[in-house]
Amino acid sequence: MDNEVINRPNNSSANSENIQLKNSALYAKLVYGIYIISMFTGLPMFVGVIIAYIRRGDALGTIYESHFSSQIKIFWYSMIALAVAFLTYIILIGWLVLLLWYIWFIYKVIIGLMRCLDEKPLY
Repeated sequence: MDNEVINRPNNSSANSENIQLKNSALYAKLVYGIYIISMFTGLPMFVGVIIAYIRRGDALGTIYESHFSSQIKIFWYSMIALAVAFLTYIILIGWLVLLLWYIWFIYKVIIGLMRCLDEKPLY
């Protein structure tokens, strides 16, 4: 009896994947929250995109991969829209660009957060 090996199922990889999935969900929600705060002050958005870039690799093959990719796209499209708005504000087109960007930004962040809370991919 002393030499018997007890066979235990190896659940450590399943537990590790489950923890990784929960971490990805938490960080995706965190980035959406940071983006919501960024609607009032833009600087936190840089923190959000850094988190999204760091965590995207951990979320490969999960439903949260699409969320991190979308968050990164939201950041870069926002930078382009804000640059265009800044460069064209003198001829009053910039205000329209800024308004359209703001509506688009709110839409993308709210839809993304709702899909994330429902534990569904964006696409």
